[in-house]
Amino acid sequence: MAFEANNLSLFGIDLGNLAQGLPRGWDGLKRWPLFAWFKSEQPVLAHWPDGSRRVVLGASGVSAAGEAEFHALVLPPDVVLSRRLHLPHLADAEIEDALQLELQAESPFPLETLDWGWRLDRVDESGLEVSLAFVAREHVDAQIAERQQMLPERFEVWADDDGPLVLRDRGEAPRLARGRARRLLALVLLNVMLVGIWTAVPYWQLRQRTIDAQGQLEDLQRAANPYLGARATLVEADTRAAAIESWRNGLADMPALLHKLTALLPDTAYLKRFDAEGRRVRITGSAADGAGLMDSLRADPQVSELRALSPIVRGRDGLDNFYLEFQLLPAARRPPGEIATTRNEARAP
Repeated sequence: MAFEANNLSLFGIDLGNLAQGLPRGWDGLKRWPLFAWFKSEQPVLAHWPDGSRRVVLGASGVSAAGEAEFHALVLPPDVVLSRRLHLPHLADAEIEDALQLELQAESPFPLETLDWGWRLDRVDESGLEVSLAFVAREHVDAQIAERQQMLPERFEVWADDDGPLVLRDRGEAPRLARGRARRLLALVLLNVMLVGIWTAVPYWQLRQRTIDAQGQLEDLQRAANPYLGARATLVEADTRAAAIESWRNGLADMPALLHKLTALLPDTAYLKRFDAEGRRVRITGSAADGAGLMDSLRADPQVSELRALSPIVRGRDGLDNFYLEFQLLPAARRPPGEIATTRNEARAP
């Protein structure tokens, strides 16, 4: 498709109408009651036609407290011409264009010799209700000259038409600029607050999930406490049983040990001393054949770590004196049936 310089259509959208509609939409948005708190009105010391002075909030009749940085001269109603107009929903710039056309048609004075202004009184579905006030500039200058001594160096000029109405280009620029700056600051602070909220919401959700997870974990721990206690008791019982079993395995069965020694020692050997510490056994005595006695002990599978604590020496009585030490291992466990069979065989004549 060829590009045309005067064709502002893109994908069927008229960009020209869109550019004109954006200011209208923004001005309409500012008129919503929801955004009324963005209007940062400044205290103004108004000089009324009757000579009184009163601090009001912006260009209104609402009294305000505190010191006023700005001043305004209010013209008497008899020098002000006014009109009530009903307009469709327009942007501020479009309203001013329509009002200029109205002034050209209705004003007895040329447009270039007028001081004029307008005030938005009502907004509804049908449109806008606007108050238009205009004054001949020479009449305004006459009022200023008449009250010059009571006025500061910088001041605004208002018309009195059922309430104050600001005349354009008559000193209102500093106050309006201050209001715009405060509104801009309010918008920036609002954006910062919204960014902070958008940033904090995921963190808050994650924190809530963490708190919920911790609560569920605590509930699970409380529910599992009886089972954990039972498990701890069982582990403790198993530990004690293992300790008792280890202690029992470390002790020698003295009757079995004496029976074992009686079976291993020949009739020609006798003991003078017998010591047992757990399964560690020390024996001192005499035998006809000390070396043969050590061989007999070493051949038994329950005897381990056999050693002579002193040399085997033959005495005057012809016997070998020995001092032996060995470790008695636990007997291999056998099935109960085999043990019973062995006992029955031992009882048989």
